[in-house]
Amino acid sequence: MRAIKIVLVSLALILGGGALFVWSKWQPCSTVRECYWSWKALTSNADPMEGRRFNSINGGFTASSELAAFQVPISLTENGLVLIHRAGRRAAIIAGEGHTYWSPRFSDDGERLVFAHARAGHAEQELISCAVSDWHCTLLLRSPNSILSPVDIGDGKVLFALGYPVVRDGKVSRYRRYDFHIVAPGRQPVRMTHFEFLSLHAISVGKTRIYFQAIGGKSESKSASCSDPNKCSSSEIFSLDLDREADRILNPPDRLKPAIMVDGISVKPAVSADGTRLAFLNTSLEKFTFRYNLKVSGADGEPLKTVPVTGIGFSAGAFAGETLLVNELFKDRYRISAFDRDLNRIDSIDVPVSPEFLNHVHHIEVKVDSAGSVL
Repeated sequence: MRAIKIVLVSLALILGGGALFVWSKWQPCSTVRECYWSWKALTSNADPMEGRRFNSINGGFTASSELAAFQVPISLTENGLVLIHRAGRRAAIIAGEGHTYWSPRFSDDGERLVFAHARAGHAEQELISCAVSDWHCTLLLRSPNSILSPVDIGDGKVLFALGYPVVRDGKVSRYRRYDFHIVAPGRQPVRMTHFEFLSLHAISVGKTRIYFQAIGGKSESKSASCSDPNKCSSSEIFSLDLDREADRILNPPDRLKPAIMVDGISVKPAVSADGTRLAFLNTSLEKFTFRYNLKVSGADGEPLKTVPVTGIGFSAGAFAGETLLVNELFKDRYRISAFDRDLNRIDSIDVPVSPEFLNHVHHIEVKVDSAGSVL
């Protein structure tokens, strides 16, 4: 009997140690390529921060005429927001111990930055809008639900994705369903759709058209003629018409079809403010590597040009006037590249990934008004 107990205790220690190892290496993922990278990091003994940087680059990149901003991991549990002054090459960061930030987005005029925030040990997530001139900020929303991909659409209004937990048999599960919401200072958020997506992010607005990436719910990523889902091209990019004055979606369909369909897998759309250009990430189905190149086209899908990735991965694109910017991740640095309308590279800025660099750049102190809606 004593021998059996020793074996059981040893087995428990082995399993517990294995579970701890997996927990420390495996990073949460919501898309095929994010899960692929997490699995690769797990099986190759890669630095966990390397996998976090890969996942983080997908979580938010934005640019204005003066600044670029993106989220970066500063620890195994926290993200900060790095801001780069494009002309002066100066770096700053919004970060704090016990705090994490994600999904930054500049307004079209570059005067405001919206982002999501949470504190360690707190269930609530916050949606915040800041004036770039003095970093005086307004808390727009505090919610126990998941806040993703906010977009400032003007007049103080912010469009965003909100994920509600799924209730099964009277119990709250860990799964969520996402839909579009809109909020403004001093106003309760309004739910705009009922598509119940499994994920909803990369929201981008050009004039009266919303482009976004979504999975599941009332959406279809394959063409109707697809006979073998494993061999067919797919697109997680969809679009809807937005009535900015009435804060509503115009004529939403019962089921969504992809807004653009080209060879391979297409994700992460970004539309220019005037609605004339669309950038998105695309990968071939030929190899299971998920190296996504940047594709750029007119909003109607033609003509299509490619910016090939040379590092580990690209962020979504960001339009600032006539310029298209993208953040590329390498082993030791991020590279922000700017392209003109003909996709000629006109500028690039390298940003080190090292914690030493991130810990020594200027820290921006944001001042947040406590007023805001609770949902």
